[in-house]
Amino acid sequence: MPVVGVVKLTSYPGLDAPYRHEALEDVNGLRKRLFYVSGWLEDVELAALISACDVFLSTSICEEFLLSALEAQACGLPAVLPDMPSLREVYSDSAVYLRREGWWYDGYGSKLPLSSVDDAVNRLYELYSNRELREELGSKSLKNASRYSWDESAVKLLKLLERRG
Repeated sequence: MPVVGVVKLTSYPGLDAPYRHEALEDVNGLRKRLFYVSGWLEDVELAALISACDVFLSTSICEEFLLSALEAQACGLPAVLPDMPSLREVYSDSAVYLRREGWWYDGYGSKLPLSSVDDAVNRLYELYSNRELREELGSKSLKNASRYSWDESAVKLLKLLERRG
């Protein structure tokens, strides 16, 4: 099965260390199969990039809402996410969750679950090889994403602020 992927590179502001993705590609036999995007993307560019994909995968354990997954769902992509309670609350059965494998301690008292790389590969393979499952999750993704809107969020925030003021 040909693997083609898009990787959005992010780093901390001011971090000038070079990112050596070639090493990862060589080890995994992915040379010339991954496309890298960095920097800010306008909404239209981001939607085009996401829509060119078949599946959204994130292993980020540092985001409790994972807005990028919701953006992918709004484009109809099935989402494969880390198994975290906050993500299960937002994405429910509209996403596939990765098996936990170990823990990461942030040094400030928080313990965050790490996702299994083997499980991520298996989930991606399952989604790429099962068109029906991809379409079912894509449909659930669109339905889940429609539950959220910036306008509705703004109205709720204003009502909350008015009650406190």
